[in-house]
Amino acid sequence: MDKSFIIKLSLRNALQNTTVTEFGEVYEIKKLVDRINNLKIHIYPNDHNPPHFHVLTDNINASFNIKTGELINGTIDPKDHKRIKYFYENQRDNLLEIWKDLKTDLIIE
Repeated sequence: MDKSFIIKLSLRNALQNTTVTEFGEVYEIKKLVDRINNLKIHIYPNDHNPPHFHVLTDNINASFNIKTGELINGTIDPKDHKRIKYFYENQRDNLLEIWKDLKTDLIIE
């Protein structure tokens, strides 16, 4: 893939995932799906494929595949991973629906 295309695509996605207030403050747009204790589960609009969700805390920034539940990126301790696995097993269909609802121009693979 052409490097300039990748940069343009990344910039476009970054801009689509932010909003600017009338005072010039920039905020990232994301959908908070759920909280499990201190774990925040987010899905970002117009995020790249494969369909995935993010798990965020002060110490964790991890991504999980919505179709398989596998850890895609980041690290997470076994106790929190167990919580995410339980959440995923009970919310997989809901996560996929949220992913589809937030997509405006990406094809679900």
